[in-house]
Amino acid sequence: MPRDAREAFTLIELLVVIAIIAILAGMLMPALASAKKKAHTATCQSNEKQFATAVLLYIDDHDDQLPGVCNDGQTASYVRNTSTNVFTYANPAVFYIARYLSLPAPSAVRVSPKVMVCPGFQRQAPFLNNTGMTNRVPYRLNPTGIFAPSRSGSRPFGSPASTNVIGGTNTYLIPIKMAQINAPSREWMLVDVDRVNTPLGTAPLTNSWWGQLPSQPVHGNRTNAMAVWFDGHAEFKKTASNLR
Repeated sequence: MPRDAREAFTLIELLVVIAIIAILAGMLMPALASAKKKAHTATCQSNEKQFATAVLLYIDDHDDQLPGVCNDGQTASYVRNTSTNVFTYANPAVFYIARYLSLPAPSAVRVSPKVMVCPGFQRQAPFLNNTGMTNRVPYRLNPTGIFAPSRSGSRPFGSPASTNVIGGTNTYLIPIKMAQINAPSREWMLVDVDRVNTPLGTAPLTNSWWGQLPSQPVHGNRTNAMAVWFDGHAEFKKTASNLR
């Protein structure tokens, strides 16, 4: 038998090899997908813990007062606010804590730090005309904390006076002090967001930041989202309500 004929694959042998490779790939893909989700969750948890640590460092330098005034939706970027009206003046929390995260000081140049981007959000959020993550809202501050009796259930990080909110008008409030939070280990600070667990009104709210959120929880569980508490620990929490 000629040398080339003895060493060649038959068509059946080639098909068998291809079939085996396909089966192995099919078995491997779910494991890879699961590992990727776990990596996204771990990164999100790390982001939130870094955020909470920076907030705790900030209050040490600012007479125990939380950063603000902030809206509860936290954008993935920050830039110097040029508003001259103190009552409508608001920035994301990262604006105030930038130096504690080793980020550039706020300026006219917009900064988009990775620490404010949940990778699960980035993967699942609706596509928006090549705008990337600029002005997107991957995280949300606690807007209805249960803390000091003098101001129970209202904006730990303060609130600008604004009519640009769903369901009503914000009243101007300065941030509270950390000492006013009665149980920091039971009061969440920051949470990732989605349309299922961020009840801001009746869908579709396509012209608000709610309409830009992923349609499902970004970490694969319908009732849970990653959150960090005021004592600095991070874990999953039920987010269909503000119950502890």
